[in-house]
Amino acid sequence: MDREFIATIQDKKILYSVLNWGLGHASRSIPLIKELSKSNKVAIAADGEAGLLLQQELPDIDYTELPSYGIHYKFSSMHLNMLLQFPKIVSTYNQENKKISELVSKESYDLIISDNRYGCYHKSVKSIFLGHQLKILGSAIATKINKRQISKFDECWIPDHENRILSGELSDTTGLDNCKFIGPLSRMKKKDLKSAYDIAIVLSGPEPNRTELEGKLIDQVKETVVKVCLVRGTKKGKPIKRIENIEVKDFLESKELNEIMSASKMIVCRSGYSSLMDLEVLDKPALVIPTVGQKEQEYLAEHFGKKENMLTQNTREIEINLAYEKLTS
Repeated sequence: MDREFIATIQDKKILYSVLNWGLGHASRSIPLIKELSKSNKVAIAADGEAGLLLQQELPDIDYTELPSYGIHYKFSSMHLNMLLQFPKIVSTYNQENKKISELVSKESYDLIISDNRYGCYHKSVKSIFLGHQLKILGSAIATKINKRQISKFDECWIPDHENRILSGELSDTTGLDNCKFIGPLSRMKKKDLKSAYDIAIVLSGPEPNRTELEGKLIDQVKETVVKVCLVRGTKKGKPIKRIENIEVKDFLESKELNEIMSASKMIVCRSGYSSLMDLEVLDKPALVIPTVGQKEQEYLAEHFGKKENMLTQNTREIEINLAYEKLTS
């Protein structure tokens, strides 16, 4: 994070909104919200489990519930999923934009920051879009629409280095003149801890994909002798029958999650951008698994899978035990 730049924002009343699409947007926003709160009065607006995480991590900050997009992955094609849910997405976009107008009228905010909520802007309040995926892979039309929506904001903050070490071509700013690279965002800190687990499995993301991946990973490790900590990233998951070598945790604060990941020989997670920013800080061996049909995660998995201490596998061909042997031997 470019703290010098963030420190230039002083004495503002800020509304910070976060998309509930897994926990990545919320987790990466936590350090930025904390930094902004040092010199400004910040309020949070979100929904679902992302909102729960933000309230848990930032209990002293005012919180407002926003309409829920309720995105789910019924099909393997992301484009098809989005197309079929388009009417609901448009409706929620309009609802959240109306809610923002109501909040601005009531609270007179000086600044709005939106982590990937496209409807969270206001024509009379400086509005900033936070996101790394400016280019939609495989669709020039979707990219054009995406950038047109982002251009409605006064600025676009990209959580990466200006030479795009992490996000690669996803943060292609062509056609946008309002972009600022603010550096990667992660709530993790590098810690040198004694190993307590062989594998930390850290999951989140839309259903049913999260539950399906959880089931496959459990089936593969439950018959082994490796010690596993499964962080489910949800409070809505079905109860898991006790398995001797698997310790299950549903929803963790940053400090405990940081310690578990730091005290594990290997990490298994999705290849979402926020997870990869965390792995960059922790510098731990990792197996990353892209969500089926999500081209962004597939691209990032391939992009990061070239690193010496990282492997990528797709959901259909997971071999977690072989990955453990390769990465920890």
